[in-house]
Amino acid sequence: MVVHYEPYSSGQYLPILAPGWYPPKASNANADSTTVNGFTRHAIFHTIFLLQTRFRLSVPHIISSILNHAEYWVQTSSFRRETVHITEDSPIGPYLSTGAIAGVGLFPVHKVVFKIASHDQGWCGRLDEGNWTWFDVVADGPGRKARKFERLYTNILADRNARSWVVDMVRSDGRSSDPEAQRRAEWVGKLQSGDVVSVIPRACFPEWVNHVFFAKVDVYTACHL
Repeated sequence: MVVHYEPYSSGQYLPILAPGWYPPKASNANADSTTVNGFTRHAIFHTIFLLQTRFRLSVPHIISSILNHAEYWVQTSSFRRETVHITEDSPIGPYLSTGAIAGVGLFPVHKVVFKIASHDQGWCGRLDEGNWTWFDVVADGPGRKARKFERLYTNILADRNARSWVVDMVRSDGRSSDPEAQRRAEWVGKLQSGDVVSVIPRACFPEWVNHVFFAKVDVYTACHL
């Protein structure tokens, strides 16, 4: 699990606008599943061909294991670039939803990467009163109970500069010594084919505002053989 942030658009100052406006849900605004961890599908199929011919590998699960170990994963991206201001009175709903996950096997998803640009209202009465603008993520699929991951990220407290931050959530076959990393790994491990992943901006208490400017979700799934 990796979390880091940096200034968004050179860290320019962004004015506080009237809160409370929430645009319609933008689902899978843009998607691209033509690359596999930076490789084209043609390159992946060529690699499979080489494994089958030069190395005489004909058992599909062995080839799949090799590809997964090398992180030859299908990357599907969804993103939205639109300014939204979330208050405690705003409807609780997704800023961005992916398309349905297309994967195979018991654990079709290996990694999910969230990239979001945001900041809070830029001030607070007391620094020790808590931080009340954050992001949840929810996975929901047909016939399955929605699985929420609370507080994927919390905005930097009392900062008017928009920050672009990245959270990597990676499925792990073993237990991590970091409880938060383990929580993220377990959430990714429960994702199934057909699930939709949604990013939900939140704010609580009067005068707290979550300013959201951009979101992108990259879902990495196993290659289809």
